[in-house]
Amino acid sequence: MNGCLKGGRGLDAEARRANSAIASFGAGPAAESEDATAARAKELGGSAIVEPHDTPGFRNAVLADPQGATFSVSQLVRAGA
Repeated sequence: MNGCLKGGRGLDAEARRANSAIASFGAGPAAESEDATAARAKELGGSAIVEPHDTPGFRNAVLADPQGATFSVSQLVRAGA
C-alpha cells in the first residue's frame, strides 16, 4: 500500500519509510517570474522537475536543488494581465 491513505490519516508507516530518503519540503515561495526562477535554478545547478506551466490563477513549477531536494514556486497571475 505504498503511498496510499489509510482512513484519511495521511501516508501509512510503510509509505513514510519508503519516502523518507527523498528530501523535499512543501513551502511554496512566490516568484516574480516563474520562468526566470526556473532558469536561474538551472544556472545554479538545479533542475526543473516540472517546467513552468499555467494553472487557474497561477504559473507553477517544481524545482530541485543540486542535491535533489524538491520545492515548488508559484507566480500569481491576475486576470487580464
